Amino acid sequence: MQQFSGGHGVDAVIITAGTTSLDPVELAGTLCRHHGKVVIVGNVPTGFSRKTYYRKELELLMSTSYGPGRYDANYEEKGLDYPIGQVRWTENRNMESFARLLGTEHFTLTDLISHRFEFAEAKNAFDLILDTAQNSMGVVLAYDTESPLRTPDFAEAKTAQPGQSISVMGAGSFAGNFLLPHLKGALELECILTSRPHTAEDARQKYGFAKAAVDADVLLAGEAGAVVIATRHDSHAPLAMKALKAGKRVFLEKPLCLSMDEYVPMAQLLRSPDCPDLMLGFNRRFAPQVQAVKAKLQGLPMAINYRINAGALPADHWVHDPETGGGRLIGEACHFVDLCTHLAGSEIVSVSAQAMDSQPQNHDTFTAQLRFANGSVANISYFSNGGKSLPKEYLEIHSGGLTAVIDDFKALRFYGSKAGKEQKSKQDKGHSAEMRHFAEAVKGGKPFAISNEEALQATLATFALQASMASGGTLIHTAEYEAQWISAAKN
Repeated sequence: MQQFSGGHGVDAVIITAGTTSLDPVELAGTLCRHHGKVVIVGNVPTGFSRKTYYRKELELLMSTSYGPGRYDANYEEKGLDYPIGQVRWTENRNMESFARLLGTEHFTLTDLISHRFEFAEAKNAFDLILDTAQNSMGVVLAYDTESPLRTPDFAEAKTAQPGQSISVMGAGSFAGNFLLPHLKGALELECILTSRPHTAEDARQKYGFAKAAVDADVLLAGEAGAVVIATRHDSHAPLAMKALKAGKRVFLEKPLCLSMDEYVPMAQLLRSPDCPDLMLGFNRRFAPQVQAVKAKLQGLPMAINYRINAGALPADHWVHDPETGGGRLIGEACHFVDLCTHLAGSEIVSVSAQAMDSQPQNHDTFTAQLRFANGSVANISYFSNGGKSLPKEYLEIHSGGLTAVIDDFKALRFYGSKAGKEQKSKQDKGHSAEMRHFAEAVKGGKPFAISNEEALQATLATFALQASMASGGTLIHTAEYEAQWISAAKN
């Protein structure tokens, strides 16, 4: 290298290795000239001995794998490109240039290929790669491009009563942890849909679905009487409306929709006489502590104080994006609005809310007030700036001389003349009971525990709270707020 560079060292070294060793960084420092650059693209540790880098005054840079745009949701997911006059080589332009060079044969990978395998021998190829004793620099799988493409043959669904099987859209971490395990074995599982074929097939095999799909129309054309939707927030309203119009009953993970522009047509559909029922994923209603409180404090107006220590999310988290996640008020606080409504047993008539001035965009820390038709009131305090060691949820319900306290869905205590003993258990936010109810309702053709109107009420209240926050805490009457939007949509 010294001979190649005339004894000065190279201008720059690009490291694309993946290792826990410091050798690549140390070697790069040795190879560089004074004031040279070391660019790390691969996955290597950045610690190094000071002597070489100090004496040469080297510059150490980190680079994302594909160039500008990598890990930028606006670029990678929404397709918002960087102007070429500002950023010449973006992630996509880098790949375009590489593909163009391959096509013109100005660049060839032939010298990097050490082994070739027919696709039928793919296992042998991977075994070779995993064998560190083998010199497998580049391994190529050769596909049969002459034979026509075919669709994999999935096992046929077991015979089920018409309308008693279900299909599921989405198999991410939430569905995998809280929904699918409780549905497996409880209902006939017809079709699972994800955005990628391999994840759909993995979920099909893991949970016992008859089919896998990546197209919602394929799933909705099936015989399943109900559809579970557990996709990202921005797809909820479009997919739910499509499923309802196809005559399917729907279980939809919250939120119902992300804006009043989506709410108005959704409300019109859900209130139409022939619309199937929709159940929003308000699992806390089904928690055993909530069921116990509901049974003991029925019939009287109540005052509710609900504190949520939500914790902070990074500013660029997808939940904060109003177009994708809707923000934490719309995307998560609807849970707490619904639970207060369920406990009060009455319709929300007015709301108000205020957010911390330091977080006007994300609405991460706010207080919300609800008033109900039967005189009940609720205060929801949603904090993202609290201590991590504080349990997440604390709920007080005061009514008729009796107070109930639910502590993070692990303990229930009553205070008053009929207090009884404290009840303790493992944390249970109601997911299992929620899915059990859903399965039984589908099997028996019974109504869901959460009605279309209740789903609309909780959703409308969150949008009214958002509007109140934006105006500095104005009291908003929910019926009037909804009427204004419906009237504007007609005009």
